[in-house]
Amino acid sequence: MRKILPVITFILAIWQCTYSYSKDIVFPNVKHASQNNIFIKKITILSAHTQVDFLYRSNESNSRYIYLSLPKDGNNSMYLKVKNRKYKLLFTNGIANKDGQTVCHPGQEIEFSAIFEAIPENTEELDIIEGDTGSWHFFGVQLKSNNTNQQELCRLSIINAYENDRDITSIIKSRRAYLTLYLDNGELCLANVHPLHNSQSWGKLIVEDYERARTNDGSIDKISYAKWYYQNSYDNKTGVALVAIGQREYTNMAFVQISTDNKILHYTTEIQGNMDIIQRDENVKTHTPKSKNSNTPNKRRTLQKNPNFKIE
Repeated sequence: MRKILPVITFILAIWQCTYSYSKDIVFPNVKHASQNNIFIKKITILSAHTQVDFLYRSNESNSRYIYLSLPKDGNNSMYLKVKNRKYKLLFTNGIANKDGQTVCHPGQEIEFSAIFEAIPENTEELDIIEGDTGSWHFFGVQLKSNNTNQQELCRLSIINAYENDRDITSIIKSRRAYLTLYLDNGELCLANVHPLHNSQSWGKLIVEDYERARTNDGSIDKISYAKWYYQNSYDNKTGVALVAIGQREYTNMAFVQISTDNKILHYTTEIQGNMDIIQRDENVKTHTPKSKNSNTPNKRRTLQKNPNFKIE
């Protein structure tokens, strides 16, 4: 026993060193994906290996087989690329390694995992490439840890959605999209997040005006008007949008309307959290609100282009 115990202690020490490091990135931002029906659900970085969890959703009219080749089968194996260095695929879970085994029917979703060699712990970005002839490629996958200076204030669960006059509720819900208000280094921000589409738009939200508007049924909407300096993860486009966020008084219901030059998005949402921060909280770094007579009429005309939003 005296000889066995030191050996066991040594093995446990190695095991603890091997598995002491772990980091999960859920629905990471991706600068460009080659196909729009496969998504990265999570990347787990461990000292021993790196695991990527995928969701594949068939958008074809016929059934097809999906698979991931292993390195022993040639140059068509998926690999991770970090600063021009490749990290090999070790094995997979939930998907076959050769054609003709894992079938995916029209509209079906299949979740599977690919386990690769360990990447450096401090990796902030990588590419996922399916060999020389594959079609599942993800470029610019962001692995940066969540900024500890970011604080989510409230999440707005989307009940229905319109793009101009077109009902896009089913599309939005299929992507499990949501809106969120958060603080980044004390500055108020808004994000429009589409997890299952691996994309989001985010940026600083500058509140410029606020009012309480009475609706036809006698209820009160507390409405904040703001400019949103947004950036898209899917095309790196930046811009400025006009945003109106209104909460029905004494309820957890809210609307958000985002207006750009050629598009008006209107969401009816359910509030998860507290929206008081949007109503000129003194702790938020925002510009000094302008007079109600300054540019509210212009805002109203813009917002009233959508029949789903009216200010009485």
